[in-house]
Amino acid sequence: MGLLENLKELGPEASVYQEFLLNNKPKNRTIHAFFEGNDDLSFYHNFIEQIILNDIAQNQYSYNQYSCGNKSCVYKLHQKVSSRTNSNSRALFFVDKDLSNFLNEVYFCDNSIYVTNYYSIENFVVTEHMLQRIWKEIFHINSLDLDFLLKSTDLSYNLVANQFTQELKKFHYWMISIIAWIIYTRKKGQKPNLNNINLSKIFYISSDLKISRKVPETHPSTLKYLEQVSGVSISKGAWLEILAEARKLREELQPKTYIRGKYELWFLVQFLDQLTNRLRDLIKKSGKPFNVRTKVSQENAIEILGPRVLCPESLKNFLVKHKI
Repeated sequence: MGLLENLKELGPEASVYQEFLLNNKPKNRTIHAFFEGNDDLSFYHNFIEQIILNDIAQNQYSYNQYSCGNKSCVYKLHQKVSSRTNSNSRALFFVDKDLSNFLNEVYFCDNSIYVTNYYSIENFVVTEHMLQRIWKEIFHINSLDLDFLLKSTDLSYNLVANQFTQELKKFHYWMISIIAWIIYTRKKGQKPNLNNINLSKIFYISSDLKISRKVPETHPSTLKYLEQVSGVSISKGAWLEILAEARKLREELQPKTYIRGKYELWFLVQFLDQLTNRLRDLIKKSGKPFNVRTKVSQENAIEILGPRVLCPESLKNFLVKHKI
């Protein structure tokens, strides 16, 4: 198949493929990394640099990153790109697992494709370890006097960390019915627009750092809210099947395999917002400064926190295998 035919077959991915062809020099040592989106570049680059790039002199290779747009585009590009690499080059592909296991979706497997253990990269960010790094590196609570002040209240790090873990578990439990609903609609061939679901309409985290549920305003139930904003509808008897899906999810030992990463990220951002307010009020009352210059939001969380994530063991093993 010629270049023109390749580009026509790729469609929207053609611009990425063209960029690859321009960067791919057969006689040069080249590393190509293909990602779903820009957040993935921010998340993976630090690990690729540490494990692969730092061991190679900069004048001995070129490293190229590509944002493909979505998961299916990464797989389509894999089919075209793999045949054009040689012993001097590496083409690596990174995708989220999403709900593939629960929807019985089968994707092409290859040792050049890394698939997350969890639903998506965001799930690796929402951990107690990340909370500890935020506490020290963004909140800058490192001095003994601040530490002593907080230990004399209910805002010592250990108490906050324990509450974070408890509330995250509660959030996971409450999310099961929503994820089961998503799985049900997907199995029925519908495509709910998950980006339209605003969890702030369904949950809130109060100033005491506890999560609570609420019925979305202007909607009689959470179900009706989900249907309206996601653009799908279900039959009246569907809840029997949805409950069956929920029971399957409760048997899973790790909620991060089915909780959408962006939903977990919502929890982290909301928790941090309330925690920041509590800390600011308490510390300023004591006459000490508390200036947080970096505000973590859902839009910038991966850019800010991604490089602070502990490298997942599966990703570390994958990158080590592909060292040049």
